[in-house]
Amino acid sequence: LVAGAESRCRSSCRLLPALPGMAPTSDAKSASGHLYWSRAPTKPEGSVPPRRLDAVAATGDAAAIPDPAPAAAAPWCPLFKWGQRGATVYLTIFVPCLKGDDDVQLDIAAGTLTFTARRVAELAGGVRAERSYRLHLQLFDEVDPARCAHHLRHDHVRVELAKRRARPWRFLQAAGVSKHPNERPDFDHCDDDSGSSDDAAPARPVSRGTPAARPRAQPVLGRMGWLLEPAEALLLGAVALYALACPYTKVEESFNLQATHDLLFHRADLQAYDHHAFPGVVPRTFAGALCLAAAAAPVVLPLHALGLPKWYAQLAVRLVLGLASACATLAVRRAARARFGRATADAHLLLCLCQFHPLFYASRTLPNTFGTLVAAVATEAWLRHSHRRALAALTVGIVVFRADLLLLLGPYAVLVAATRRLPLPTVVATGLTAAAAALLATAPVDSVLWRRPLWPEAQVLLANTV
Repeated sequence: LVAGAESRCRSSCRLLPALPGMAPTSDAKSASGHLYWSRAPTKPEGSVPPRRLDAVAATGDAAAIPDPAPAAAAPWCPLFKWGQRGATVYLTIFVPCLKGDDDVQLDIAAGTLTFTARRVAELAGGVRAERSYRLHLQLFDEVDPARCAHHLRHDHVRVELAKRRARPWRFLQAAGVSKHPNERPDFDHCDDDSGSSDDAAPARPVSRGTPAARPRAQPVLGRMGWLLEPAEALLLGAVALYALACPYTKVEESFNLQATHDLLFHRADLQAYDHHAFPGVVPRTFAGALCLAAAAAPVVLPLHALGLPKWYAQLAVRLVLGLASACATLAVRRAARARFGRATADAHLLLCLCQFHPLFYASRTLPNTFGTLVAAVATEAWLRHSHRRALAALTVGIVVFRADLLLLLGPYAVLVAATRRLPLPTVVATGLTAAAAALLATAPVDSVLWRRPLWPEAQVLLANTV
């Protein structure tokens, strides 16, 4: 806009002496008295003061108007905004009319960033205006220059700074450096969730001199996430209602339910376990049944001691599994509320309450139920930007419960690496470590209970695909 105004001002003033009936005058109230033209920006030090056009109109010398200078003596400081997400700080520097990488020079050190740019704008009448920009920042904390990157666009440069320590930056620049007048917050890149993350604690970019708002005091149970809202209690009630209305199971649920029964009642008597007589088409892991038996034991064993029928033990086991599934769903809801707001979280809960299938199968001892529970844990971690935990949870689910989760893990891992949320070596290392840990923890148990060296889910995948 400034360049266009300057061009129109120059054109108008060149025509003023040629207009009929206009006499040269030095009166400040002449037709061109409100116009001025400047060779250089008025903000930086050493800039040329504006020159009024009254003198040009008085002398009639249009040639007295100087052509624009090739570049200002002092470089301009561009506007810029910054935000952060996880282990990356996003810095956007606004410089219009950039044409290529040769126009930009970026020097990133461990604690400083220096940006210089030169741009040439084509104005009306074939006039070329050249301007240089410079920005120097002393960063709040150290970055890894080898992992930093920048992307050039027509009107801005996006710089991605990789933190050396995955902790939130309260300011962009170091302590003792005042906030730059051209600095703006970037709310498109901010960690605003309330939960913990293994990548970084949540933090928004904060203006210096502005006291941070104190978090609202909450009860201890509320901070730990143990308090339920009335709407959340509806989800637990719906799962329990389905379990009470349909307490019996079908054949697909038999292995995990019978394995839980054997672990609770036969315990070390491996000869009495049901799977030796009825092994099924493919072997399944005991990992889910073992966790379920351990969680339900405080309820089942007193019922057994009282001499109640095992039907009550079966119902207790199903209610425990339904409670775990419902809590995983509520964890996703709370993560969605922390990231997107209460309206989104309420819509998610309403959608869950309106569906029959997830609530009905939440308490049924299917391999898919255990896989869905793991996927919910991974989704909650992803919403809280805890990408390592999400990758690890999906990998454990693939190795132990359902290899089909690979269809979810694959695109997610590619997305995390492509968007630089985590470096590719970290993504691969997280997956391999989680897979090895899950296999070492479950394969020995399954091998002992099945009486042969066994990785159950690998054999299931082989039988279903080959």
